[in-house]
Amino acid sequence: MRNYNRRLREIATKTKNATGSVPGSVRRLLDADRQLRLRVAVTSAIRHRSAEDLPLQQRIDELAKDIHNGPCHVFGDHSRCSERGYFCKGPKEGEVCLADILKEVGMWDDIISAKNFVAHHSSSLIYNISNQ
Repeated sequence: MRNYNRRLREIATKTKNATGSVPGSVRRLLDADRQLRLRVAVTSAIRHRSAEDLPLQQRIDELAKDIHNGPCHVFGDHSRCSERGYFCKGPKEGEVCLADILKEVGMWDDIISAKNFVAHHSSSLIYNISNQ
């Protein structure tokens, strides 16, 4: 989780990425509040899936799917939230999908890369153990 947070902070401060320069107004979309919401999405999924009464591999797979959906949910794309079922009932009134804006400037790929790193470790995250 520390690496995920660090990567998100780095993404939010990068002025250039593979597609070119990133305007400050777009970088602010990944502010401290959204970084926290991305982290909470992962920790909530870990808490929920680790407590389920399912076979271990199924819990791991569901956790990975939840982690993969986290950035979409936080940035307003709720198209896959209903299939995840337990935490989101769809877009809030007046909510704008910011994922498309992030995709245009290439920040989305960076966020997805950070998320993929966390999802790859679902098999150890399912145990909900801290190393602190």
